[in-house]
Amino acid sequence: MDSPGGSALASDLIAREVRRLKAKKPVIAYMGGVAASGGYYVSALAHSIIAQPLTMTGSIGVISLKPNTQRTFGKLKLNRVLLKRGEHAGLMSDATPLNSDERQVLERLIVRTYGEFKNIVAEGRNIEHDALEPLCGGRVWTGEMALARQLVDALGDITVAIDKARELAGLKSNKRVRTVILTPPRKFVLPMAFVANPASALLDGWQRMRDLFLTHRAWALSEWMSEKTR
Repeated sequence: MDSPGGSALASDLIAREVRRLKAKKPVIAYMGGVAASGGYYVSALAHSIIAQPLTMTGSIGVISLKPNTQRTFGKLKLNRVLLKRGEHAGLMSDATPLNSDERQVLERLIVRTYGEFKNIVAEGRNIEHDALEPLCGGRVWTGEMALARQLVDALGDITVAIDKARELAGLKSNKRVRTVILTPPRKFVLPMAFVANPASALLDGWQRMRDLFLTHRAWALSEWMSEKTR
């Protein structure tokens, strides 16, 4: 896991899949440089969490941002009209600032999401819910600090995580295991000469590469006995 976090919904969906997988086989979370906020959310339910001593993790909290471009459009002499059906249909629109009622609605959503985050941590780390707040609140910990607070189970590199996976899977320690790195499938792209607008295609390519770097920073590892593979 190497992620500073992101969407609360995406984190919850991934955590749900980790819970389902955990019911069938051992799941080990190995943390790289950063595994914070959503990065910790998706790791919390693993059977065991291994971190580097200087891993930045924790950040168990929720933040929501709503841009307000009303004055910007005013400076550009552009007028926008927001048409909506429903009292809070334009809650996240950047056309207008939050009023007091909308602010309360957004605060309730944040509090609810924060509570769900803490529930995941309490479940995965077997920590009493009442004891979580000093560990949460968006506080960031190094791997060593997280270990002292029971947020991770051990310190070490990827080999420590692999050894832990082998131990929980019941594989013999004197048998070599093969580690498989799963990467996203590559999409076929037409050569530049066959593209109607090469400049646009080049821009799209850079955008896809950027999205790939931002969204695919987790490695899935699978192990088995070496004599059972070809």
